[in-house]
Amino acid sequence: MSKSPRSELLAVQRKLWRWNKKLIEDSINVKEPGFDRYERNYRRAVRDYKRVSNQDEMVRSILSSDIIYVGDYHTCHQSQRSFLRILKAVVTMGADVTIGMELIHRRHQRVLDRYLAGRIKERTFLKRIRLLEHWVFDLWQNFRPLFDFSQYHGIPMVAIDAAQKGATVRQRDRATAELIAGYAERHPRRKLFVFSRRSALSSRNARNRLYATPRSSANA
Repeated sequence: MSKSPRSELLAVQRKLWRWNKKLIEDSINVKEPGFDRYERNYRRAVRDYKRVSNQDEMVRSILSSDIIYVGDYHTCHQSQRSFLRILKAVVTMGADVTIGMELIHRRHQRVLDRYLAGRIKERTFLKRIRLLEHWVFDLWQNFRPLFDFSQYHGIPMVAIDAAQKGATVRQRDRATAELIAGYAERHPRRKLFVFSRRSALSSRNARNRLYATPRSSANA
């Protein structure tokens, strides 16, 4: 019995996921203490969900929220494309938004501002933020459309990787959450999209610090 096109597509997606997962695991030469426990906690936090929503419902929820969490899978370009589609839908409706980008460390915020303003070239920008030194993979081609979209529409970006060198994953989550909460408090009229790895959004420390901010929130 032949498979349906949907079944074949799902089989291909599963194969790509397994390949990508192995590639990532093989690239990790040193795993920090406590990471396995952190990963188990993450899997428990995301093993279930309330229900699947449609796009219209998702957009309505975003428009009624102030802080929107969007989970990212850095090495999967469909993750960034999906976020770009969400941005297009919301910006088209006139929303005033800011993008919190985990890809860049906060110490490079001025470099990021200069790049978005067109004051430095792409090559200079990438060199100054040391993207290839900061991440295991070359992620720029995946993320570049998001930066192009922000430049074209004049959308501010905030570098939300706030961890110090040598920080654990929990410390990184806590530092990012504090930065996000501070920005939201200083800019109460802007919708803040938080584009960060999925595990960070499920972190208990991160959630507690973010939910202490007196503003409405949504998960996309």
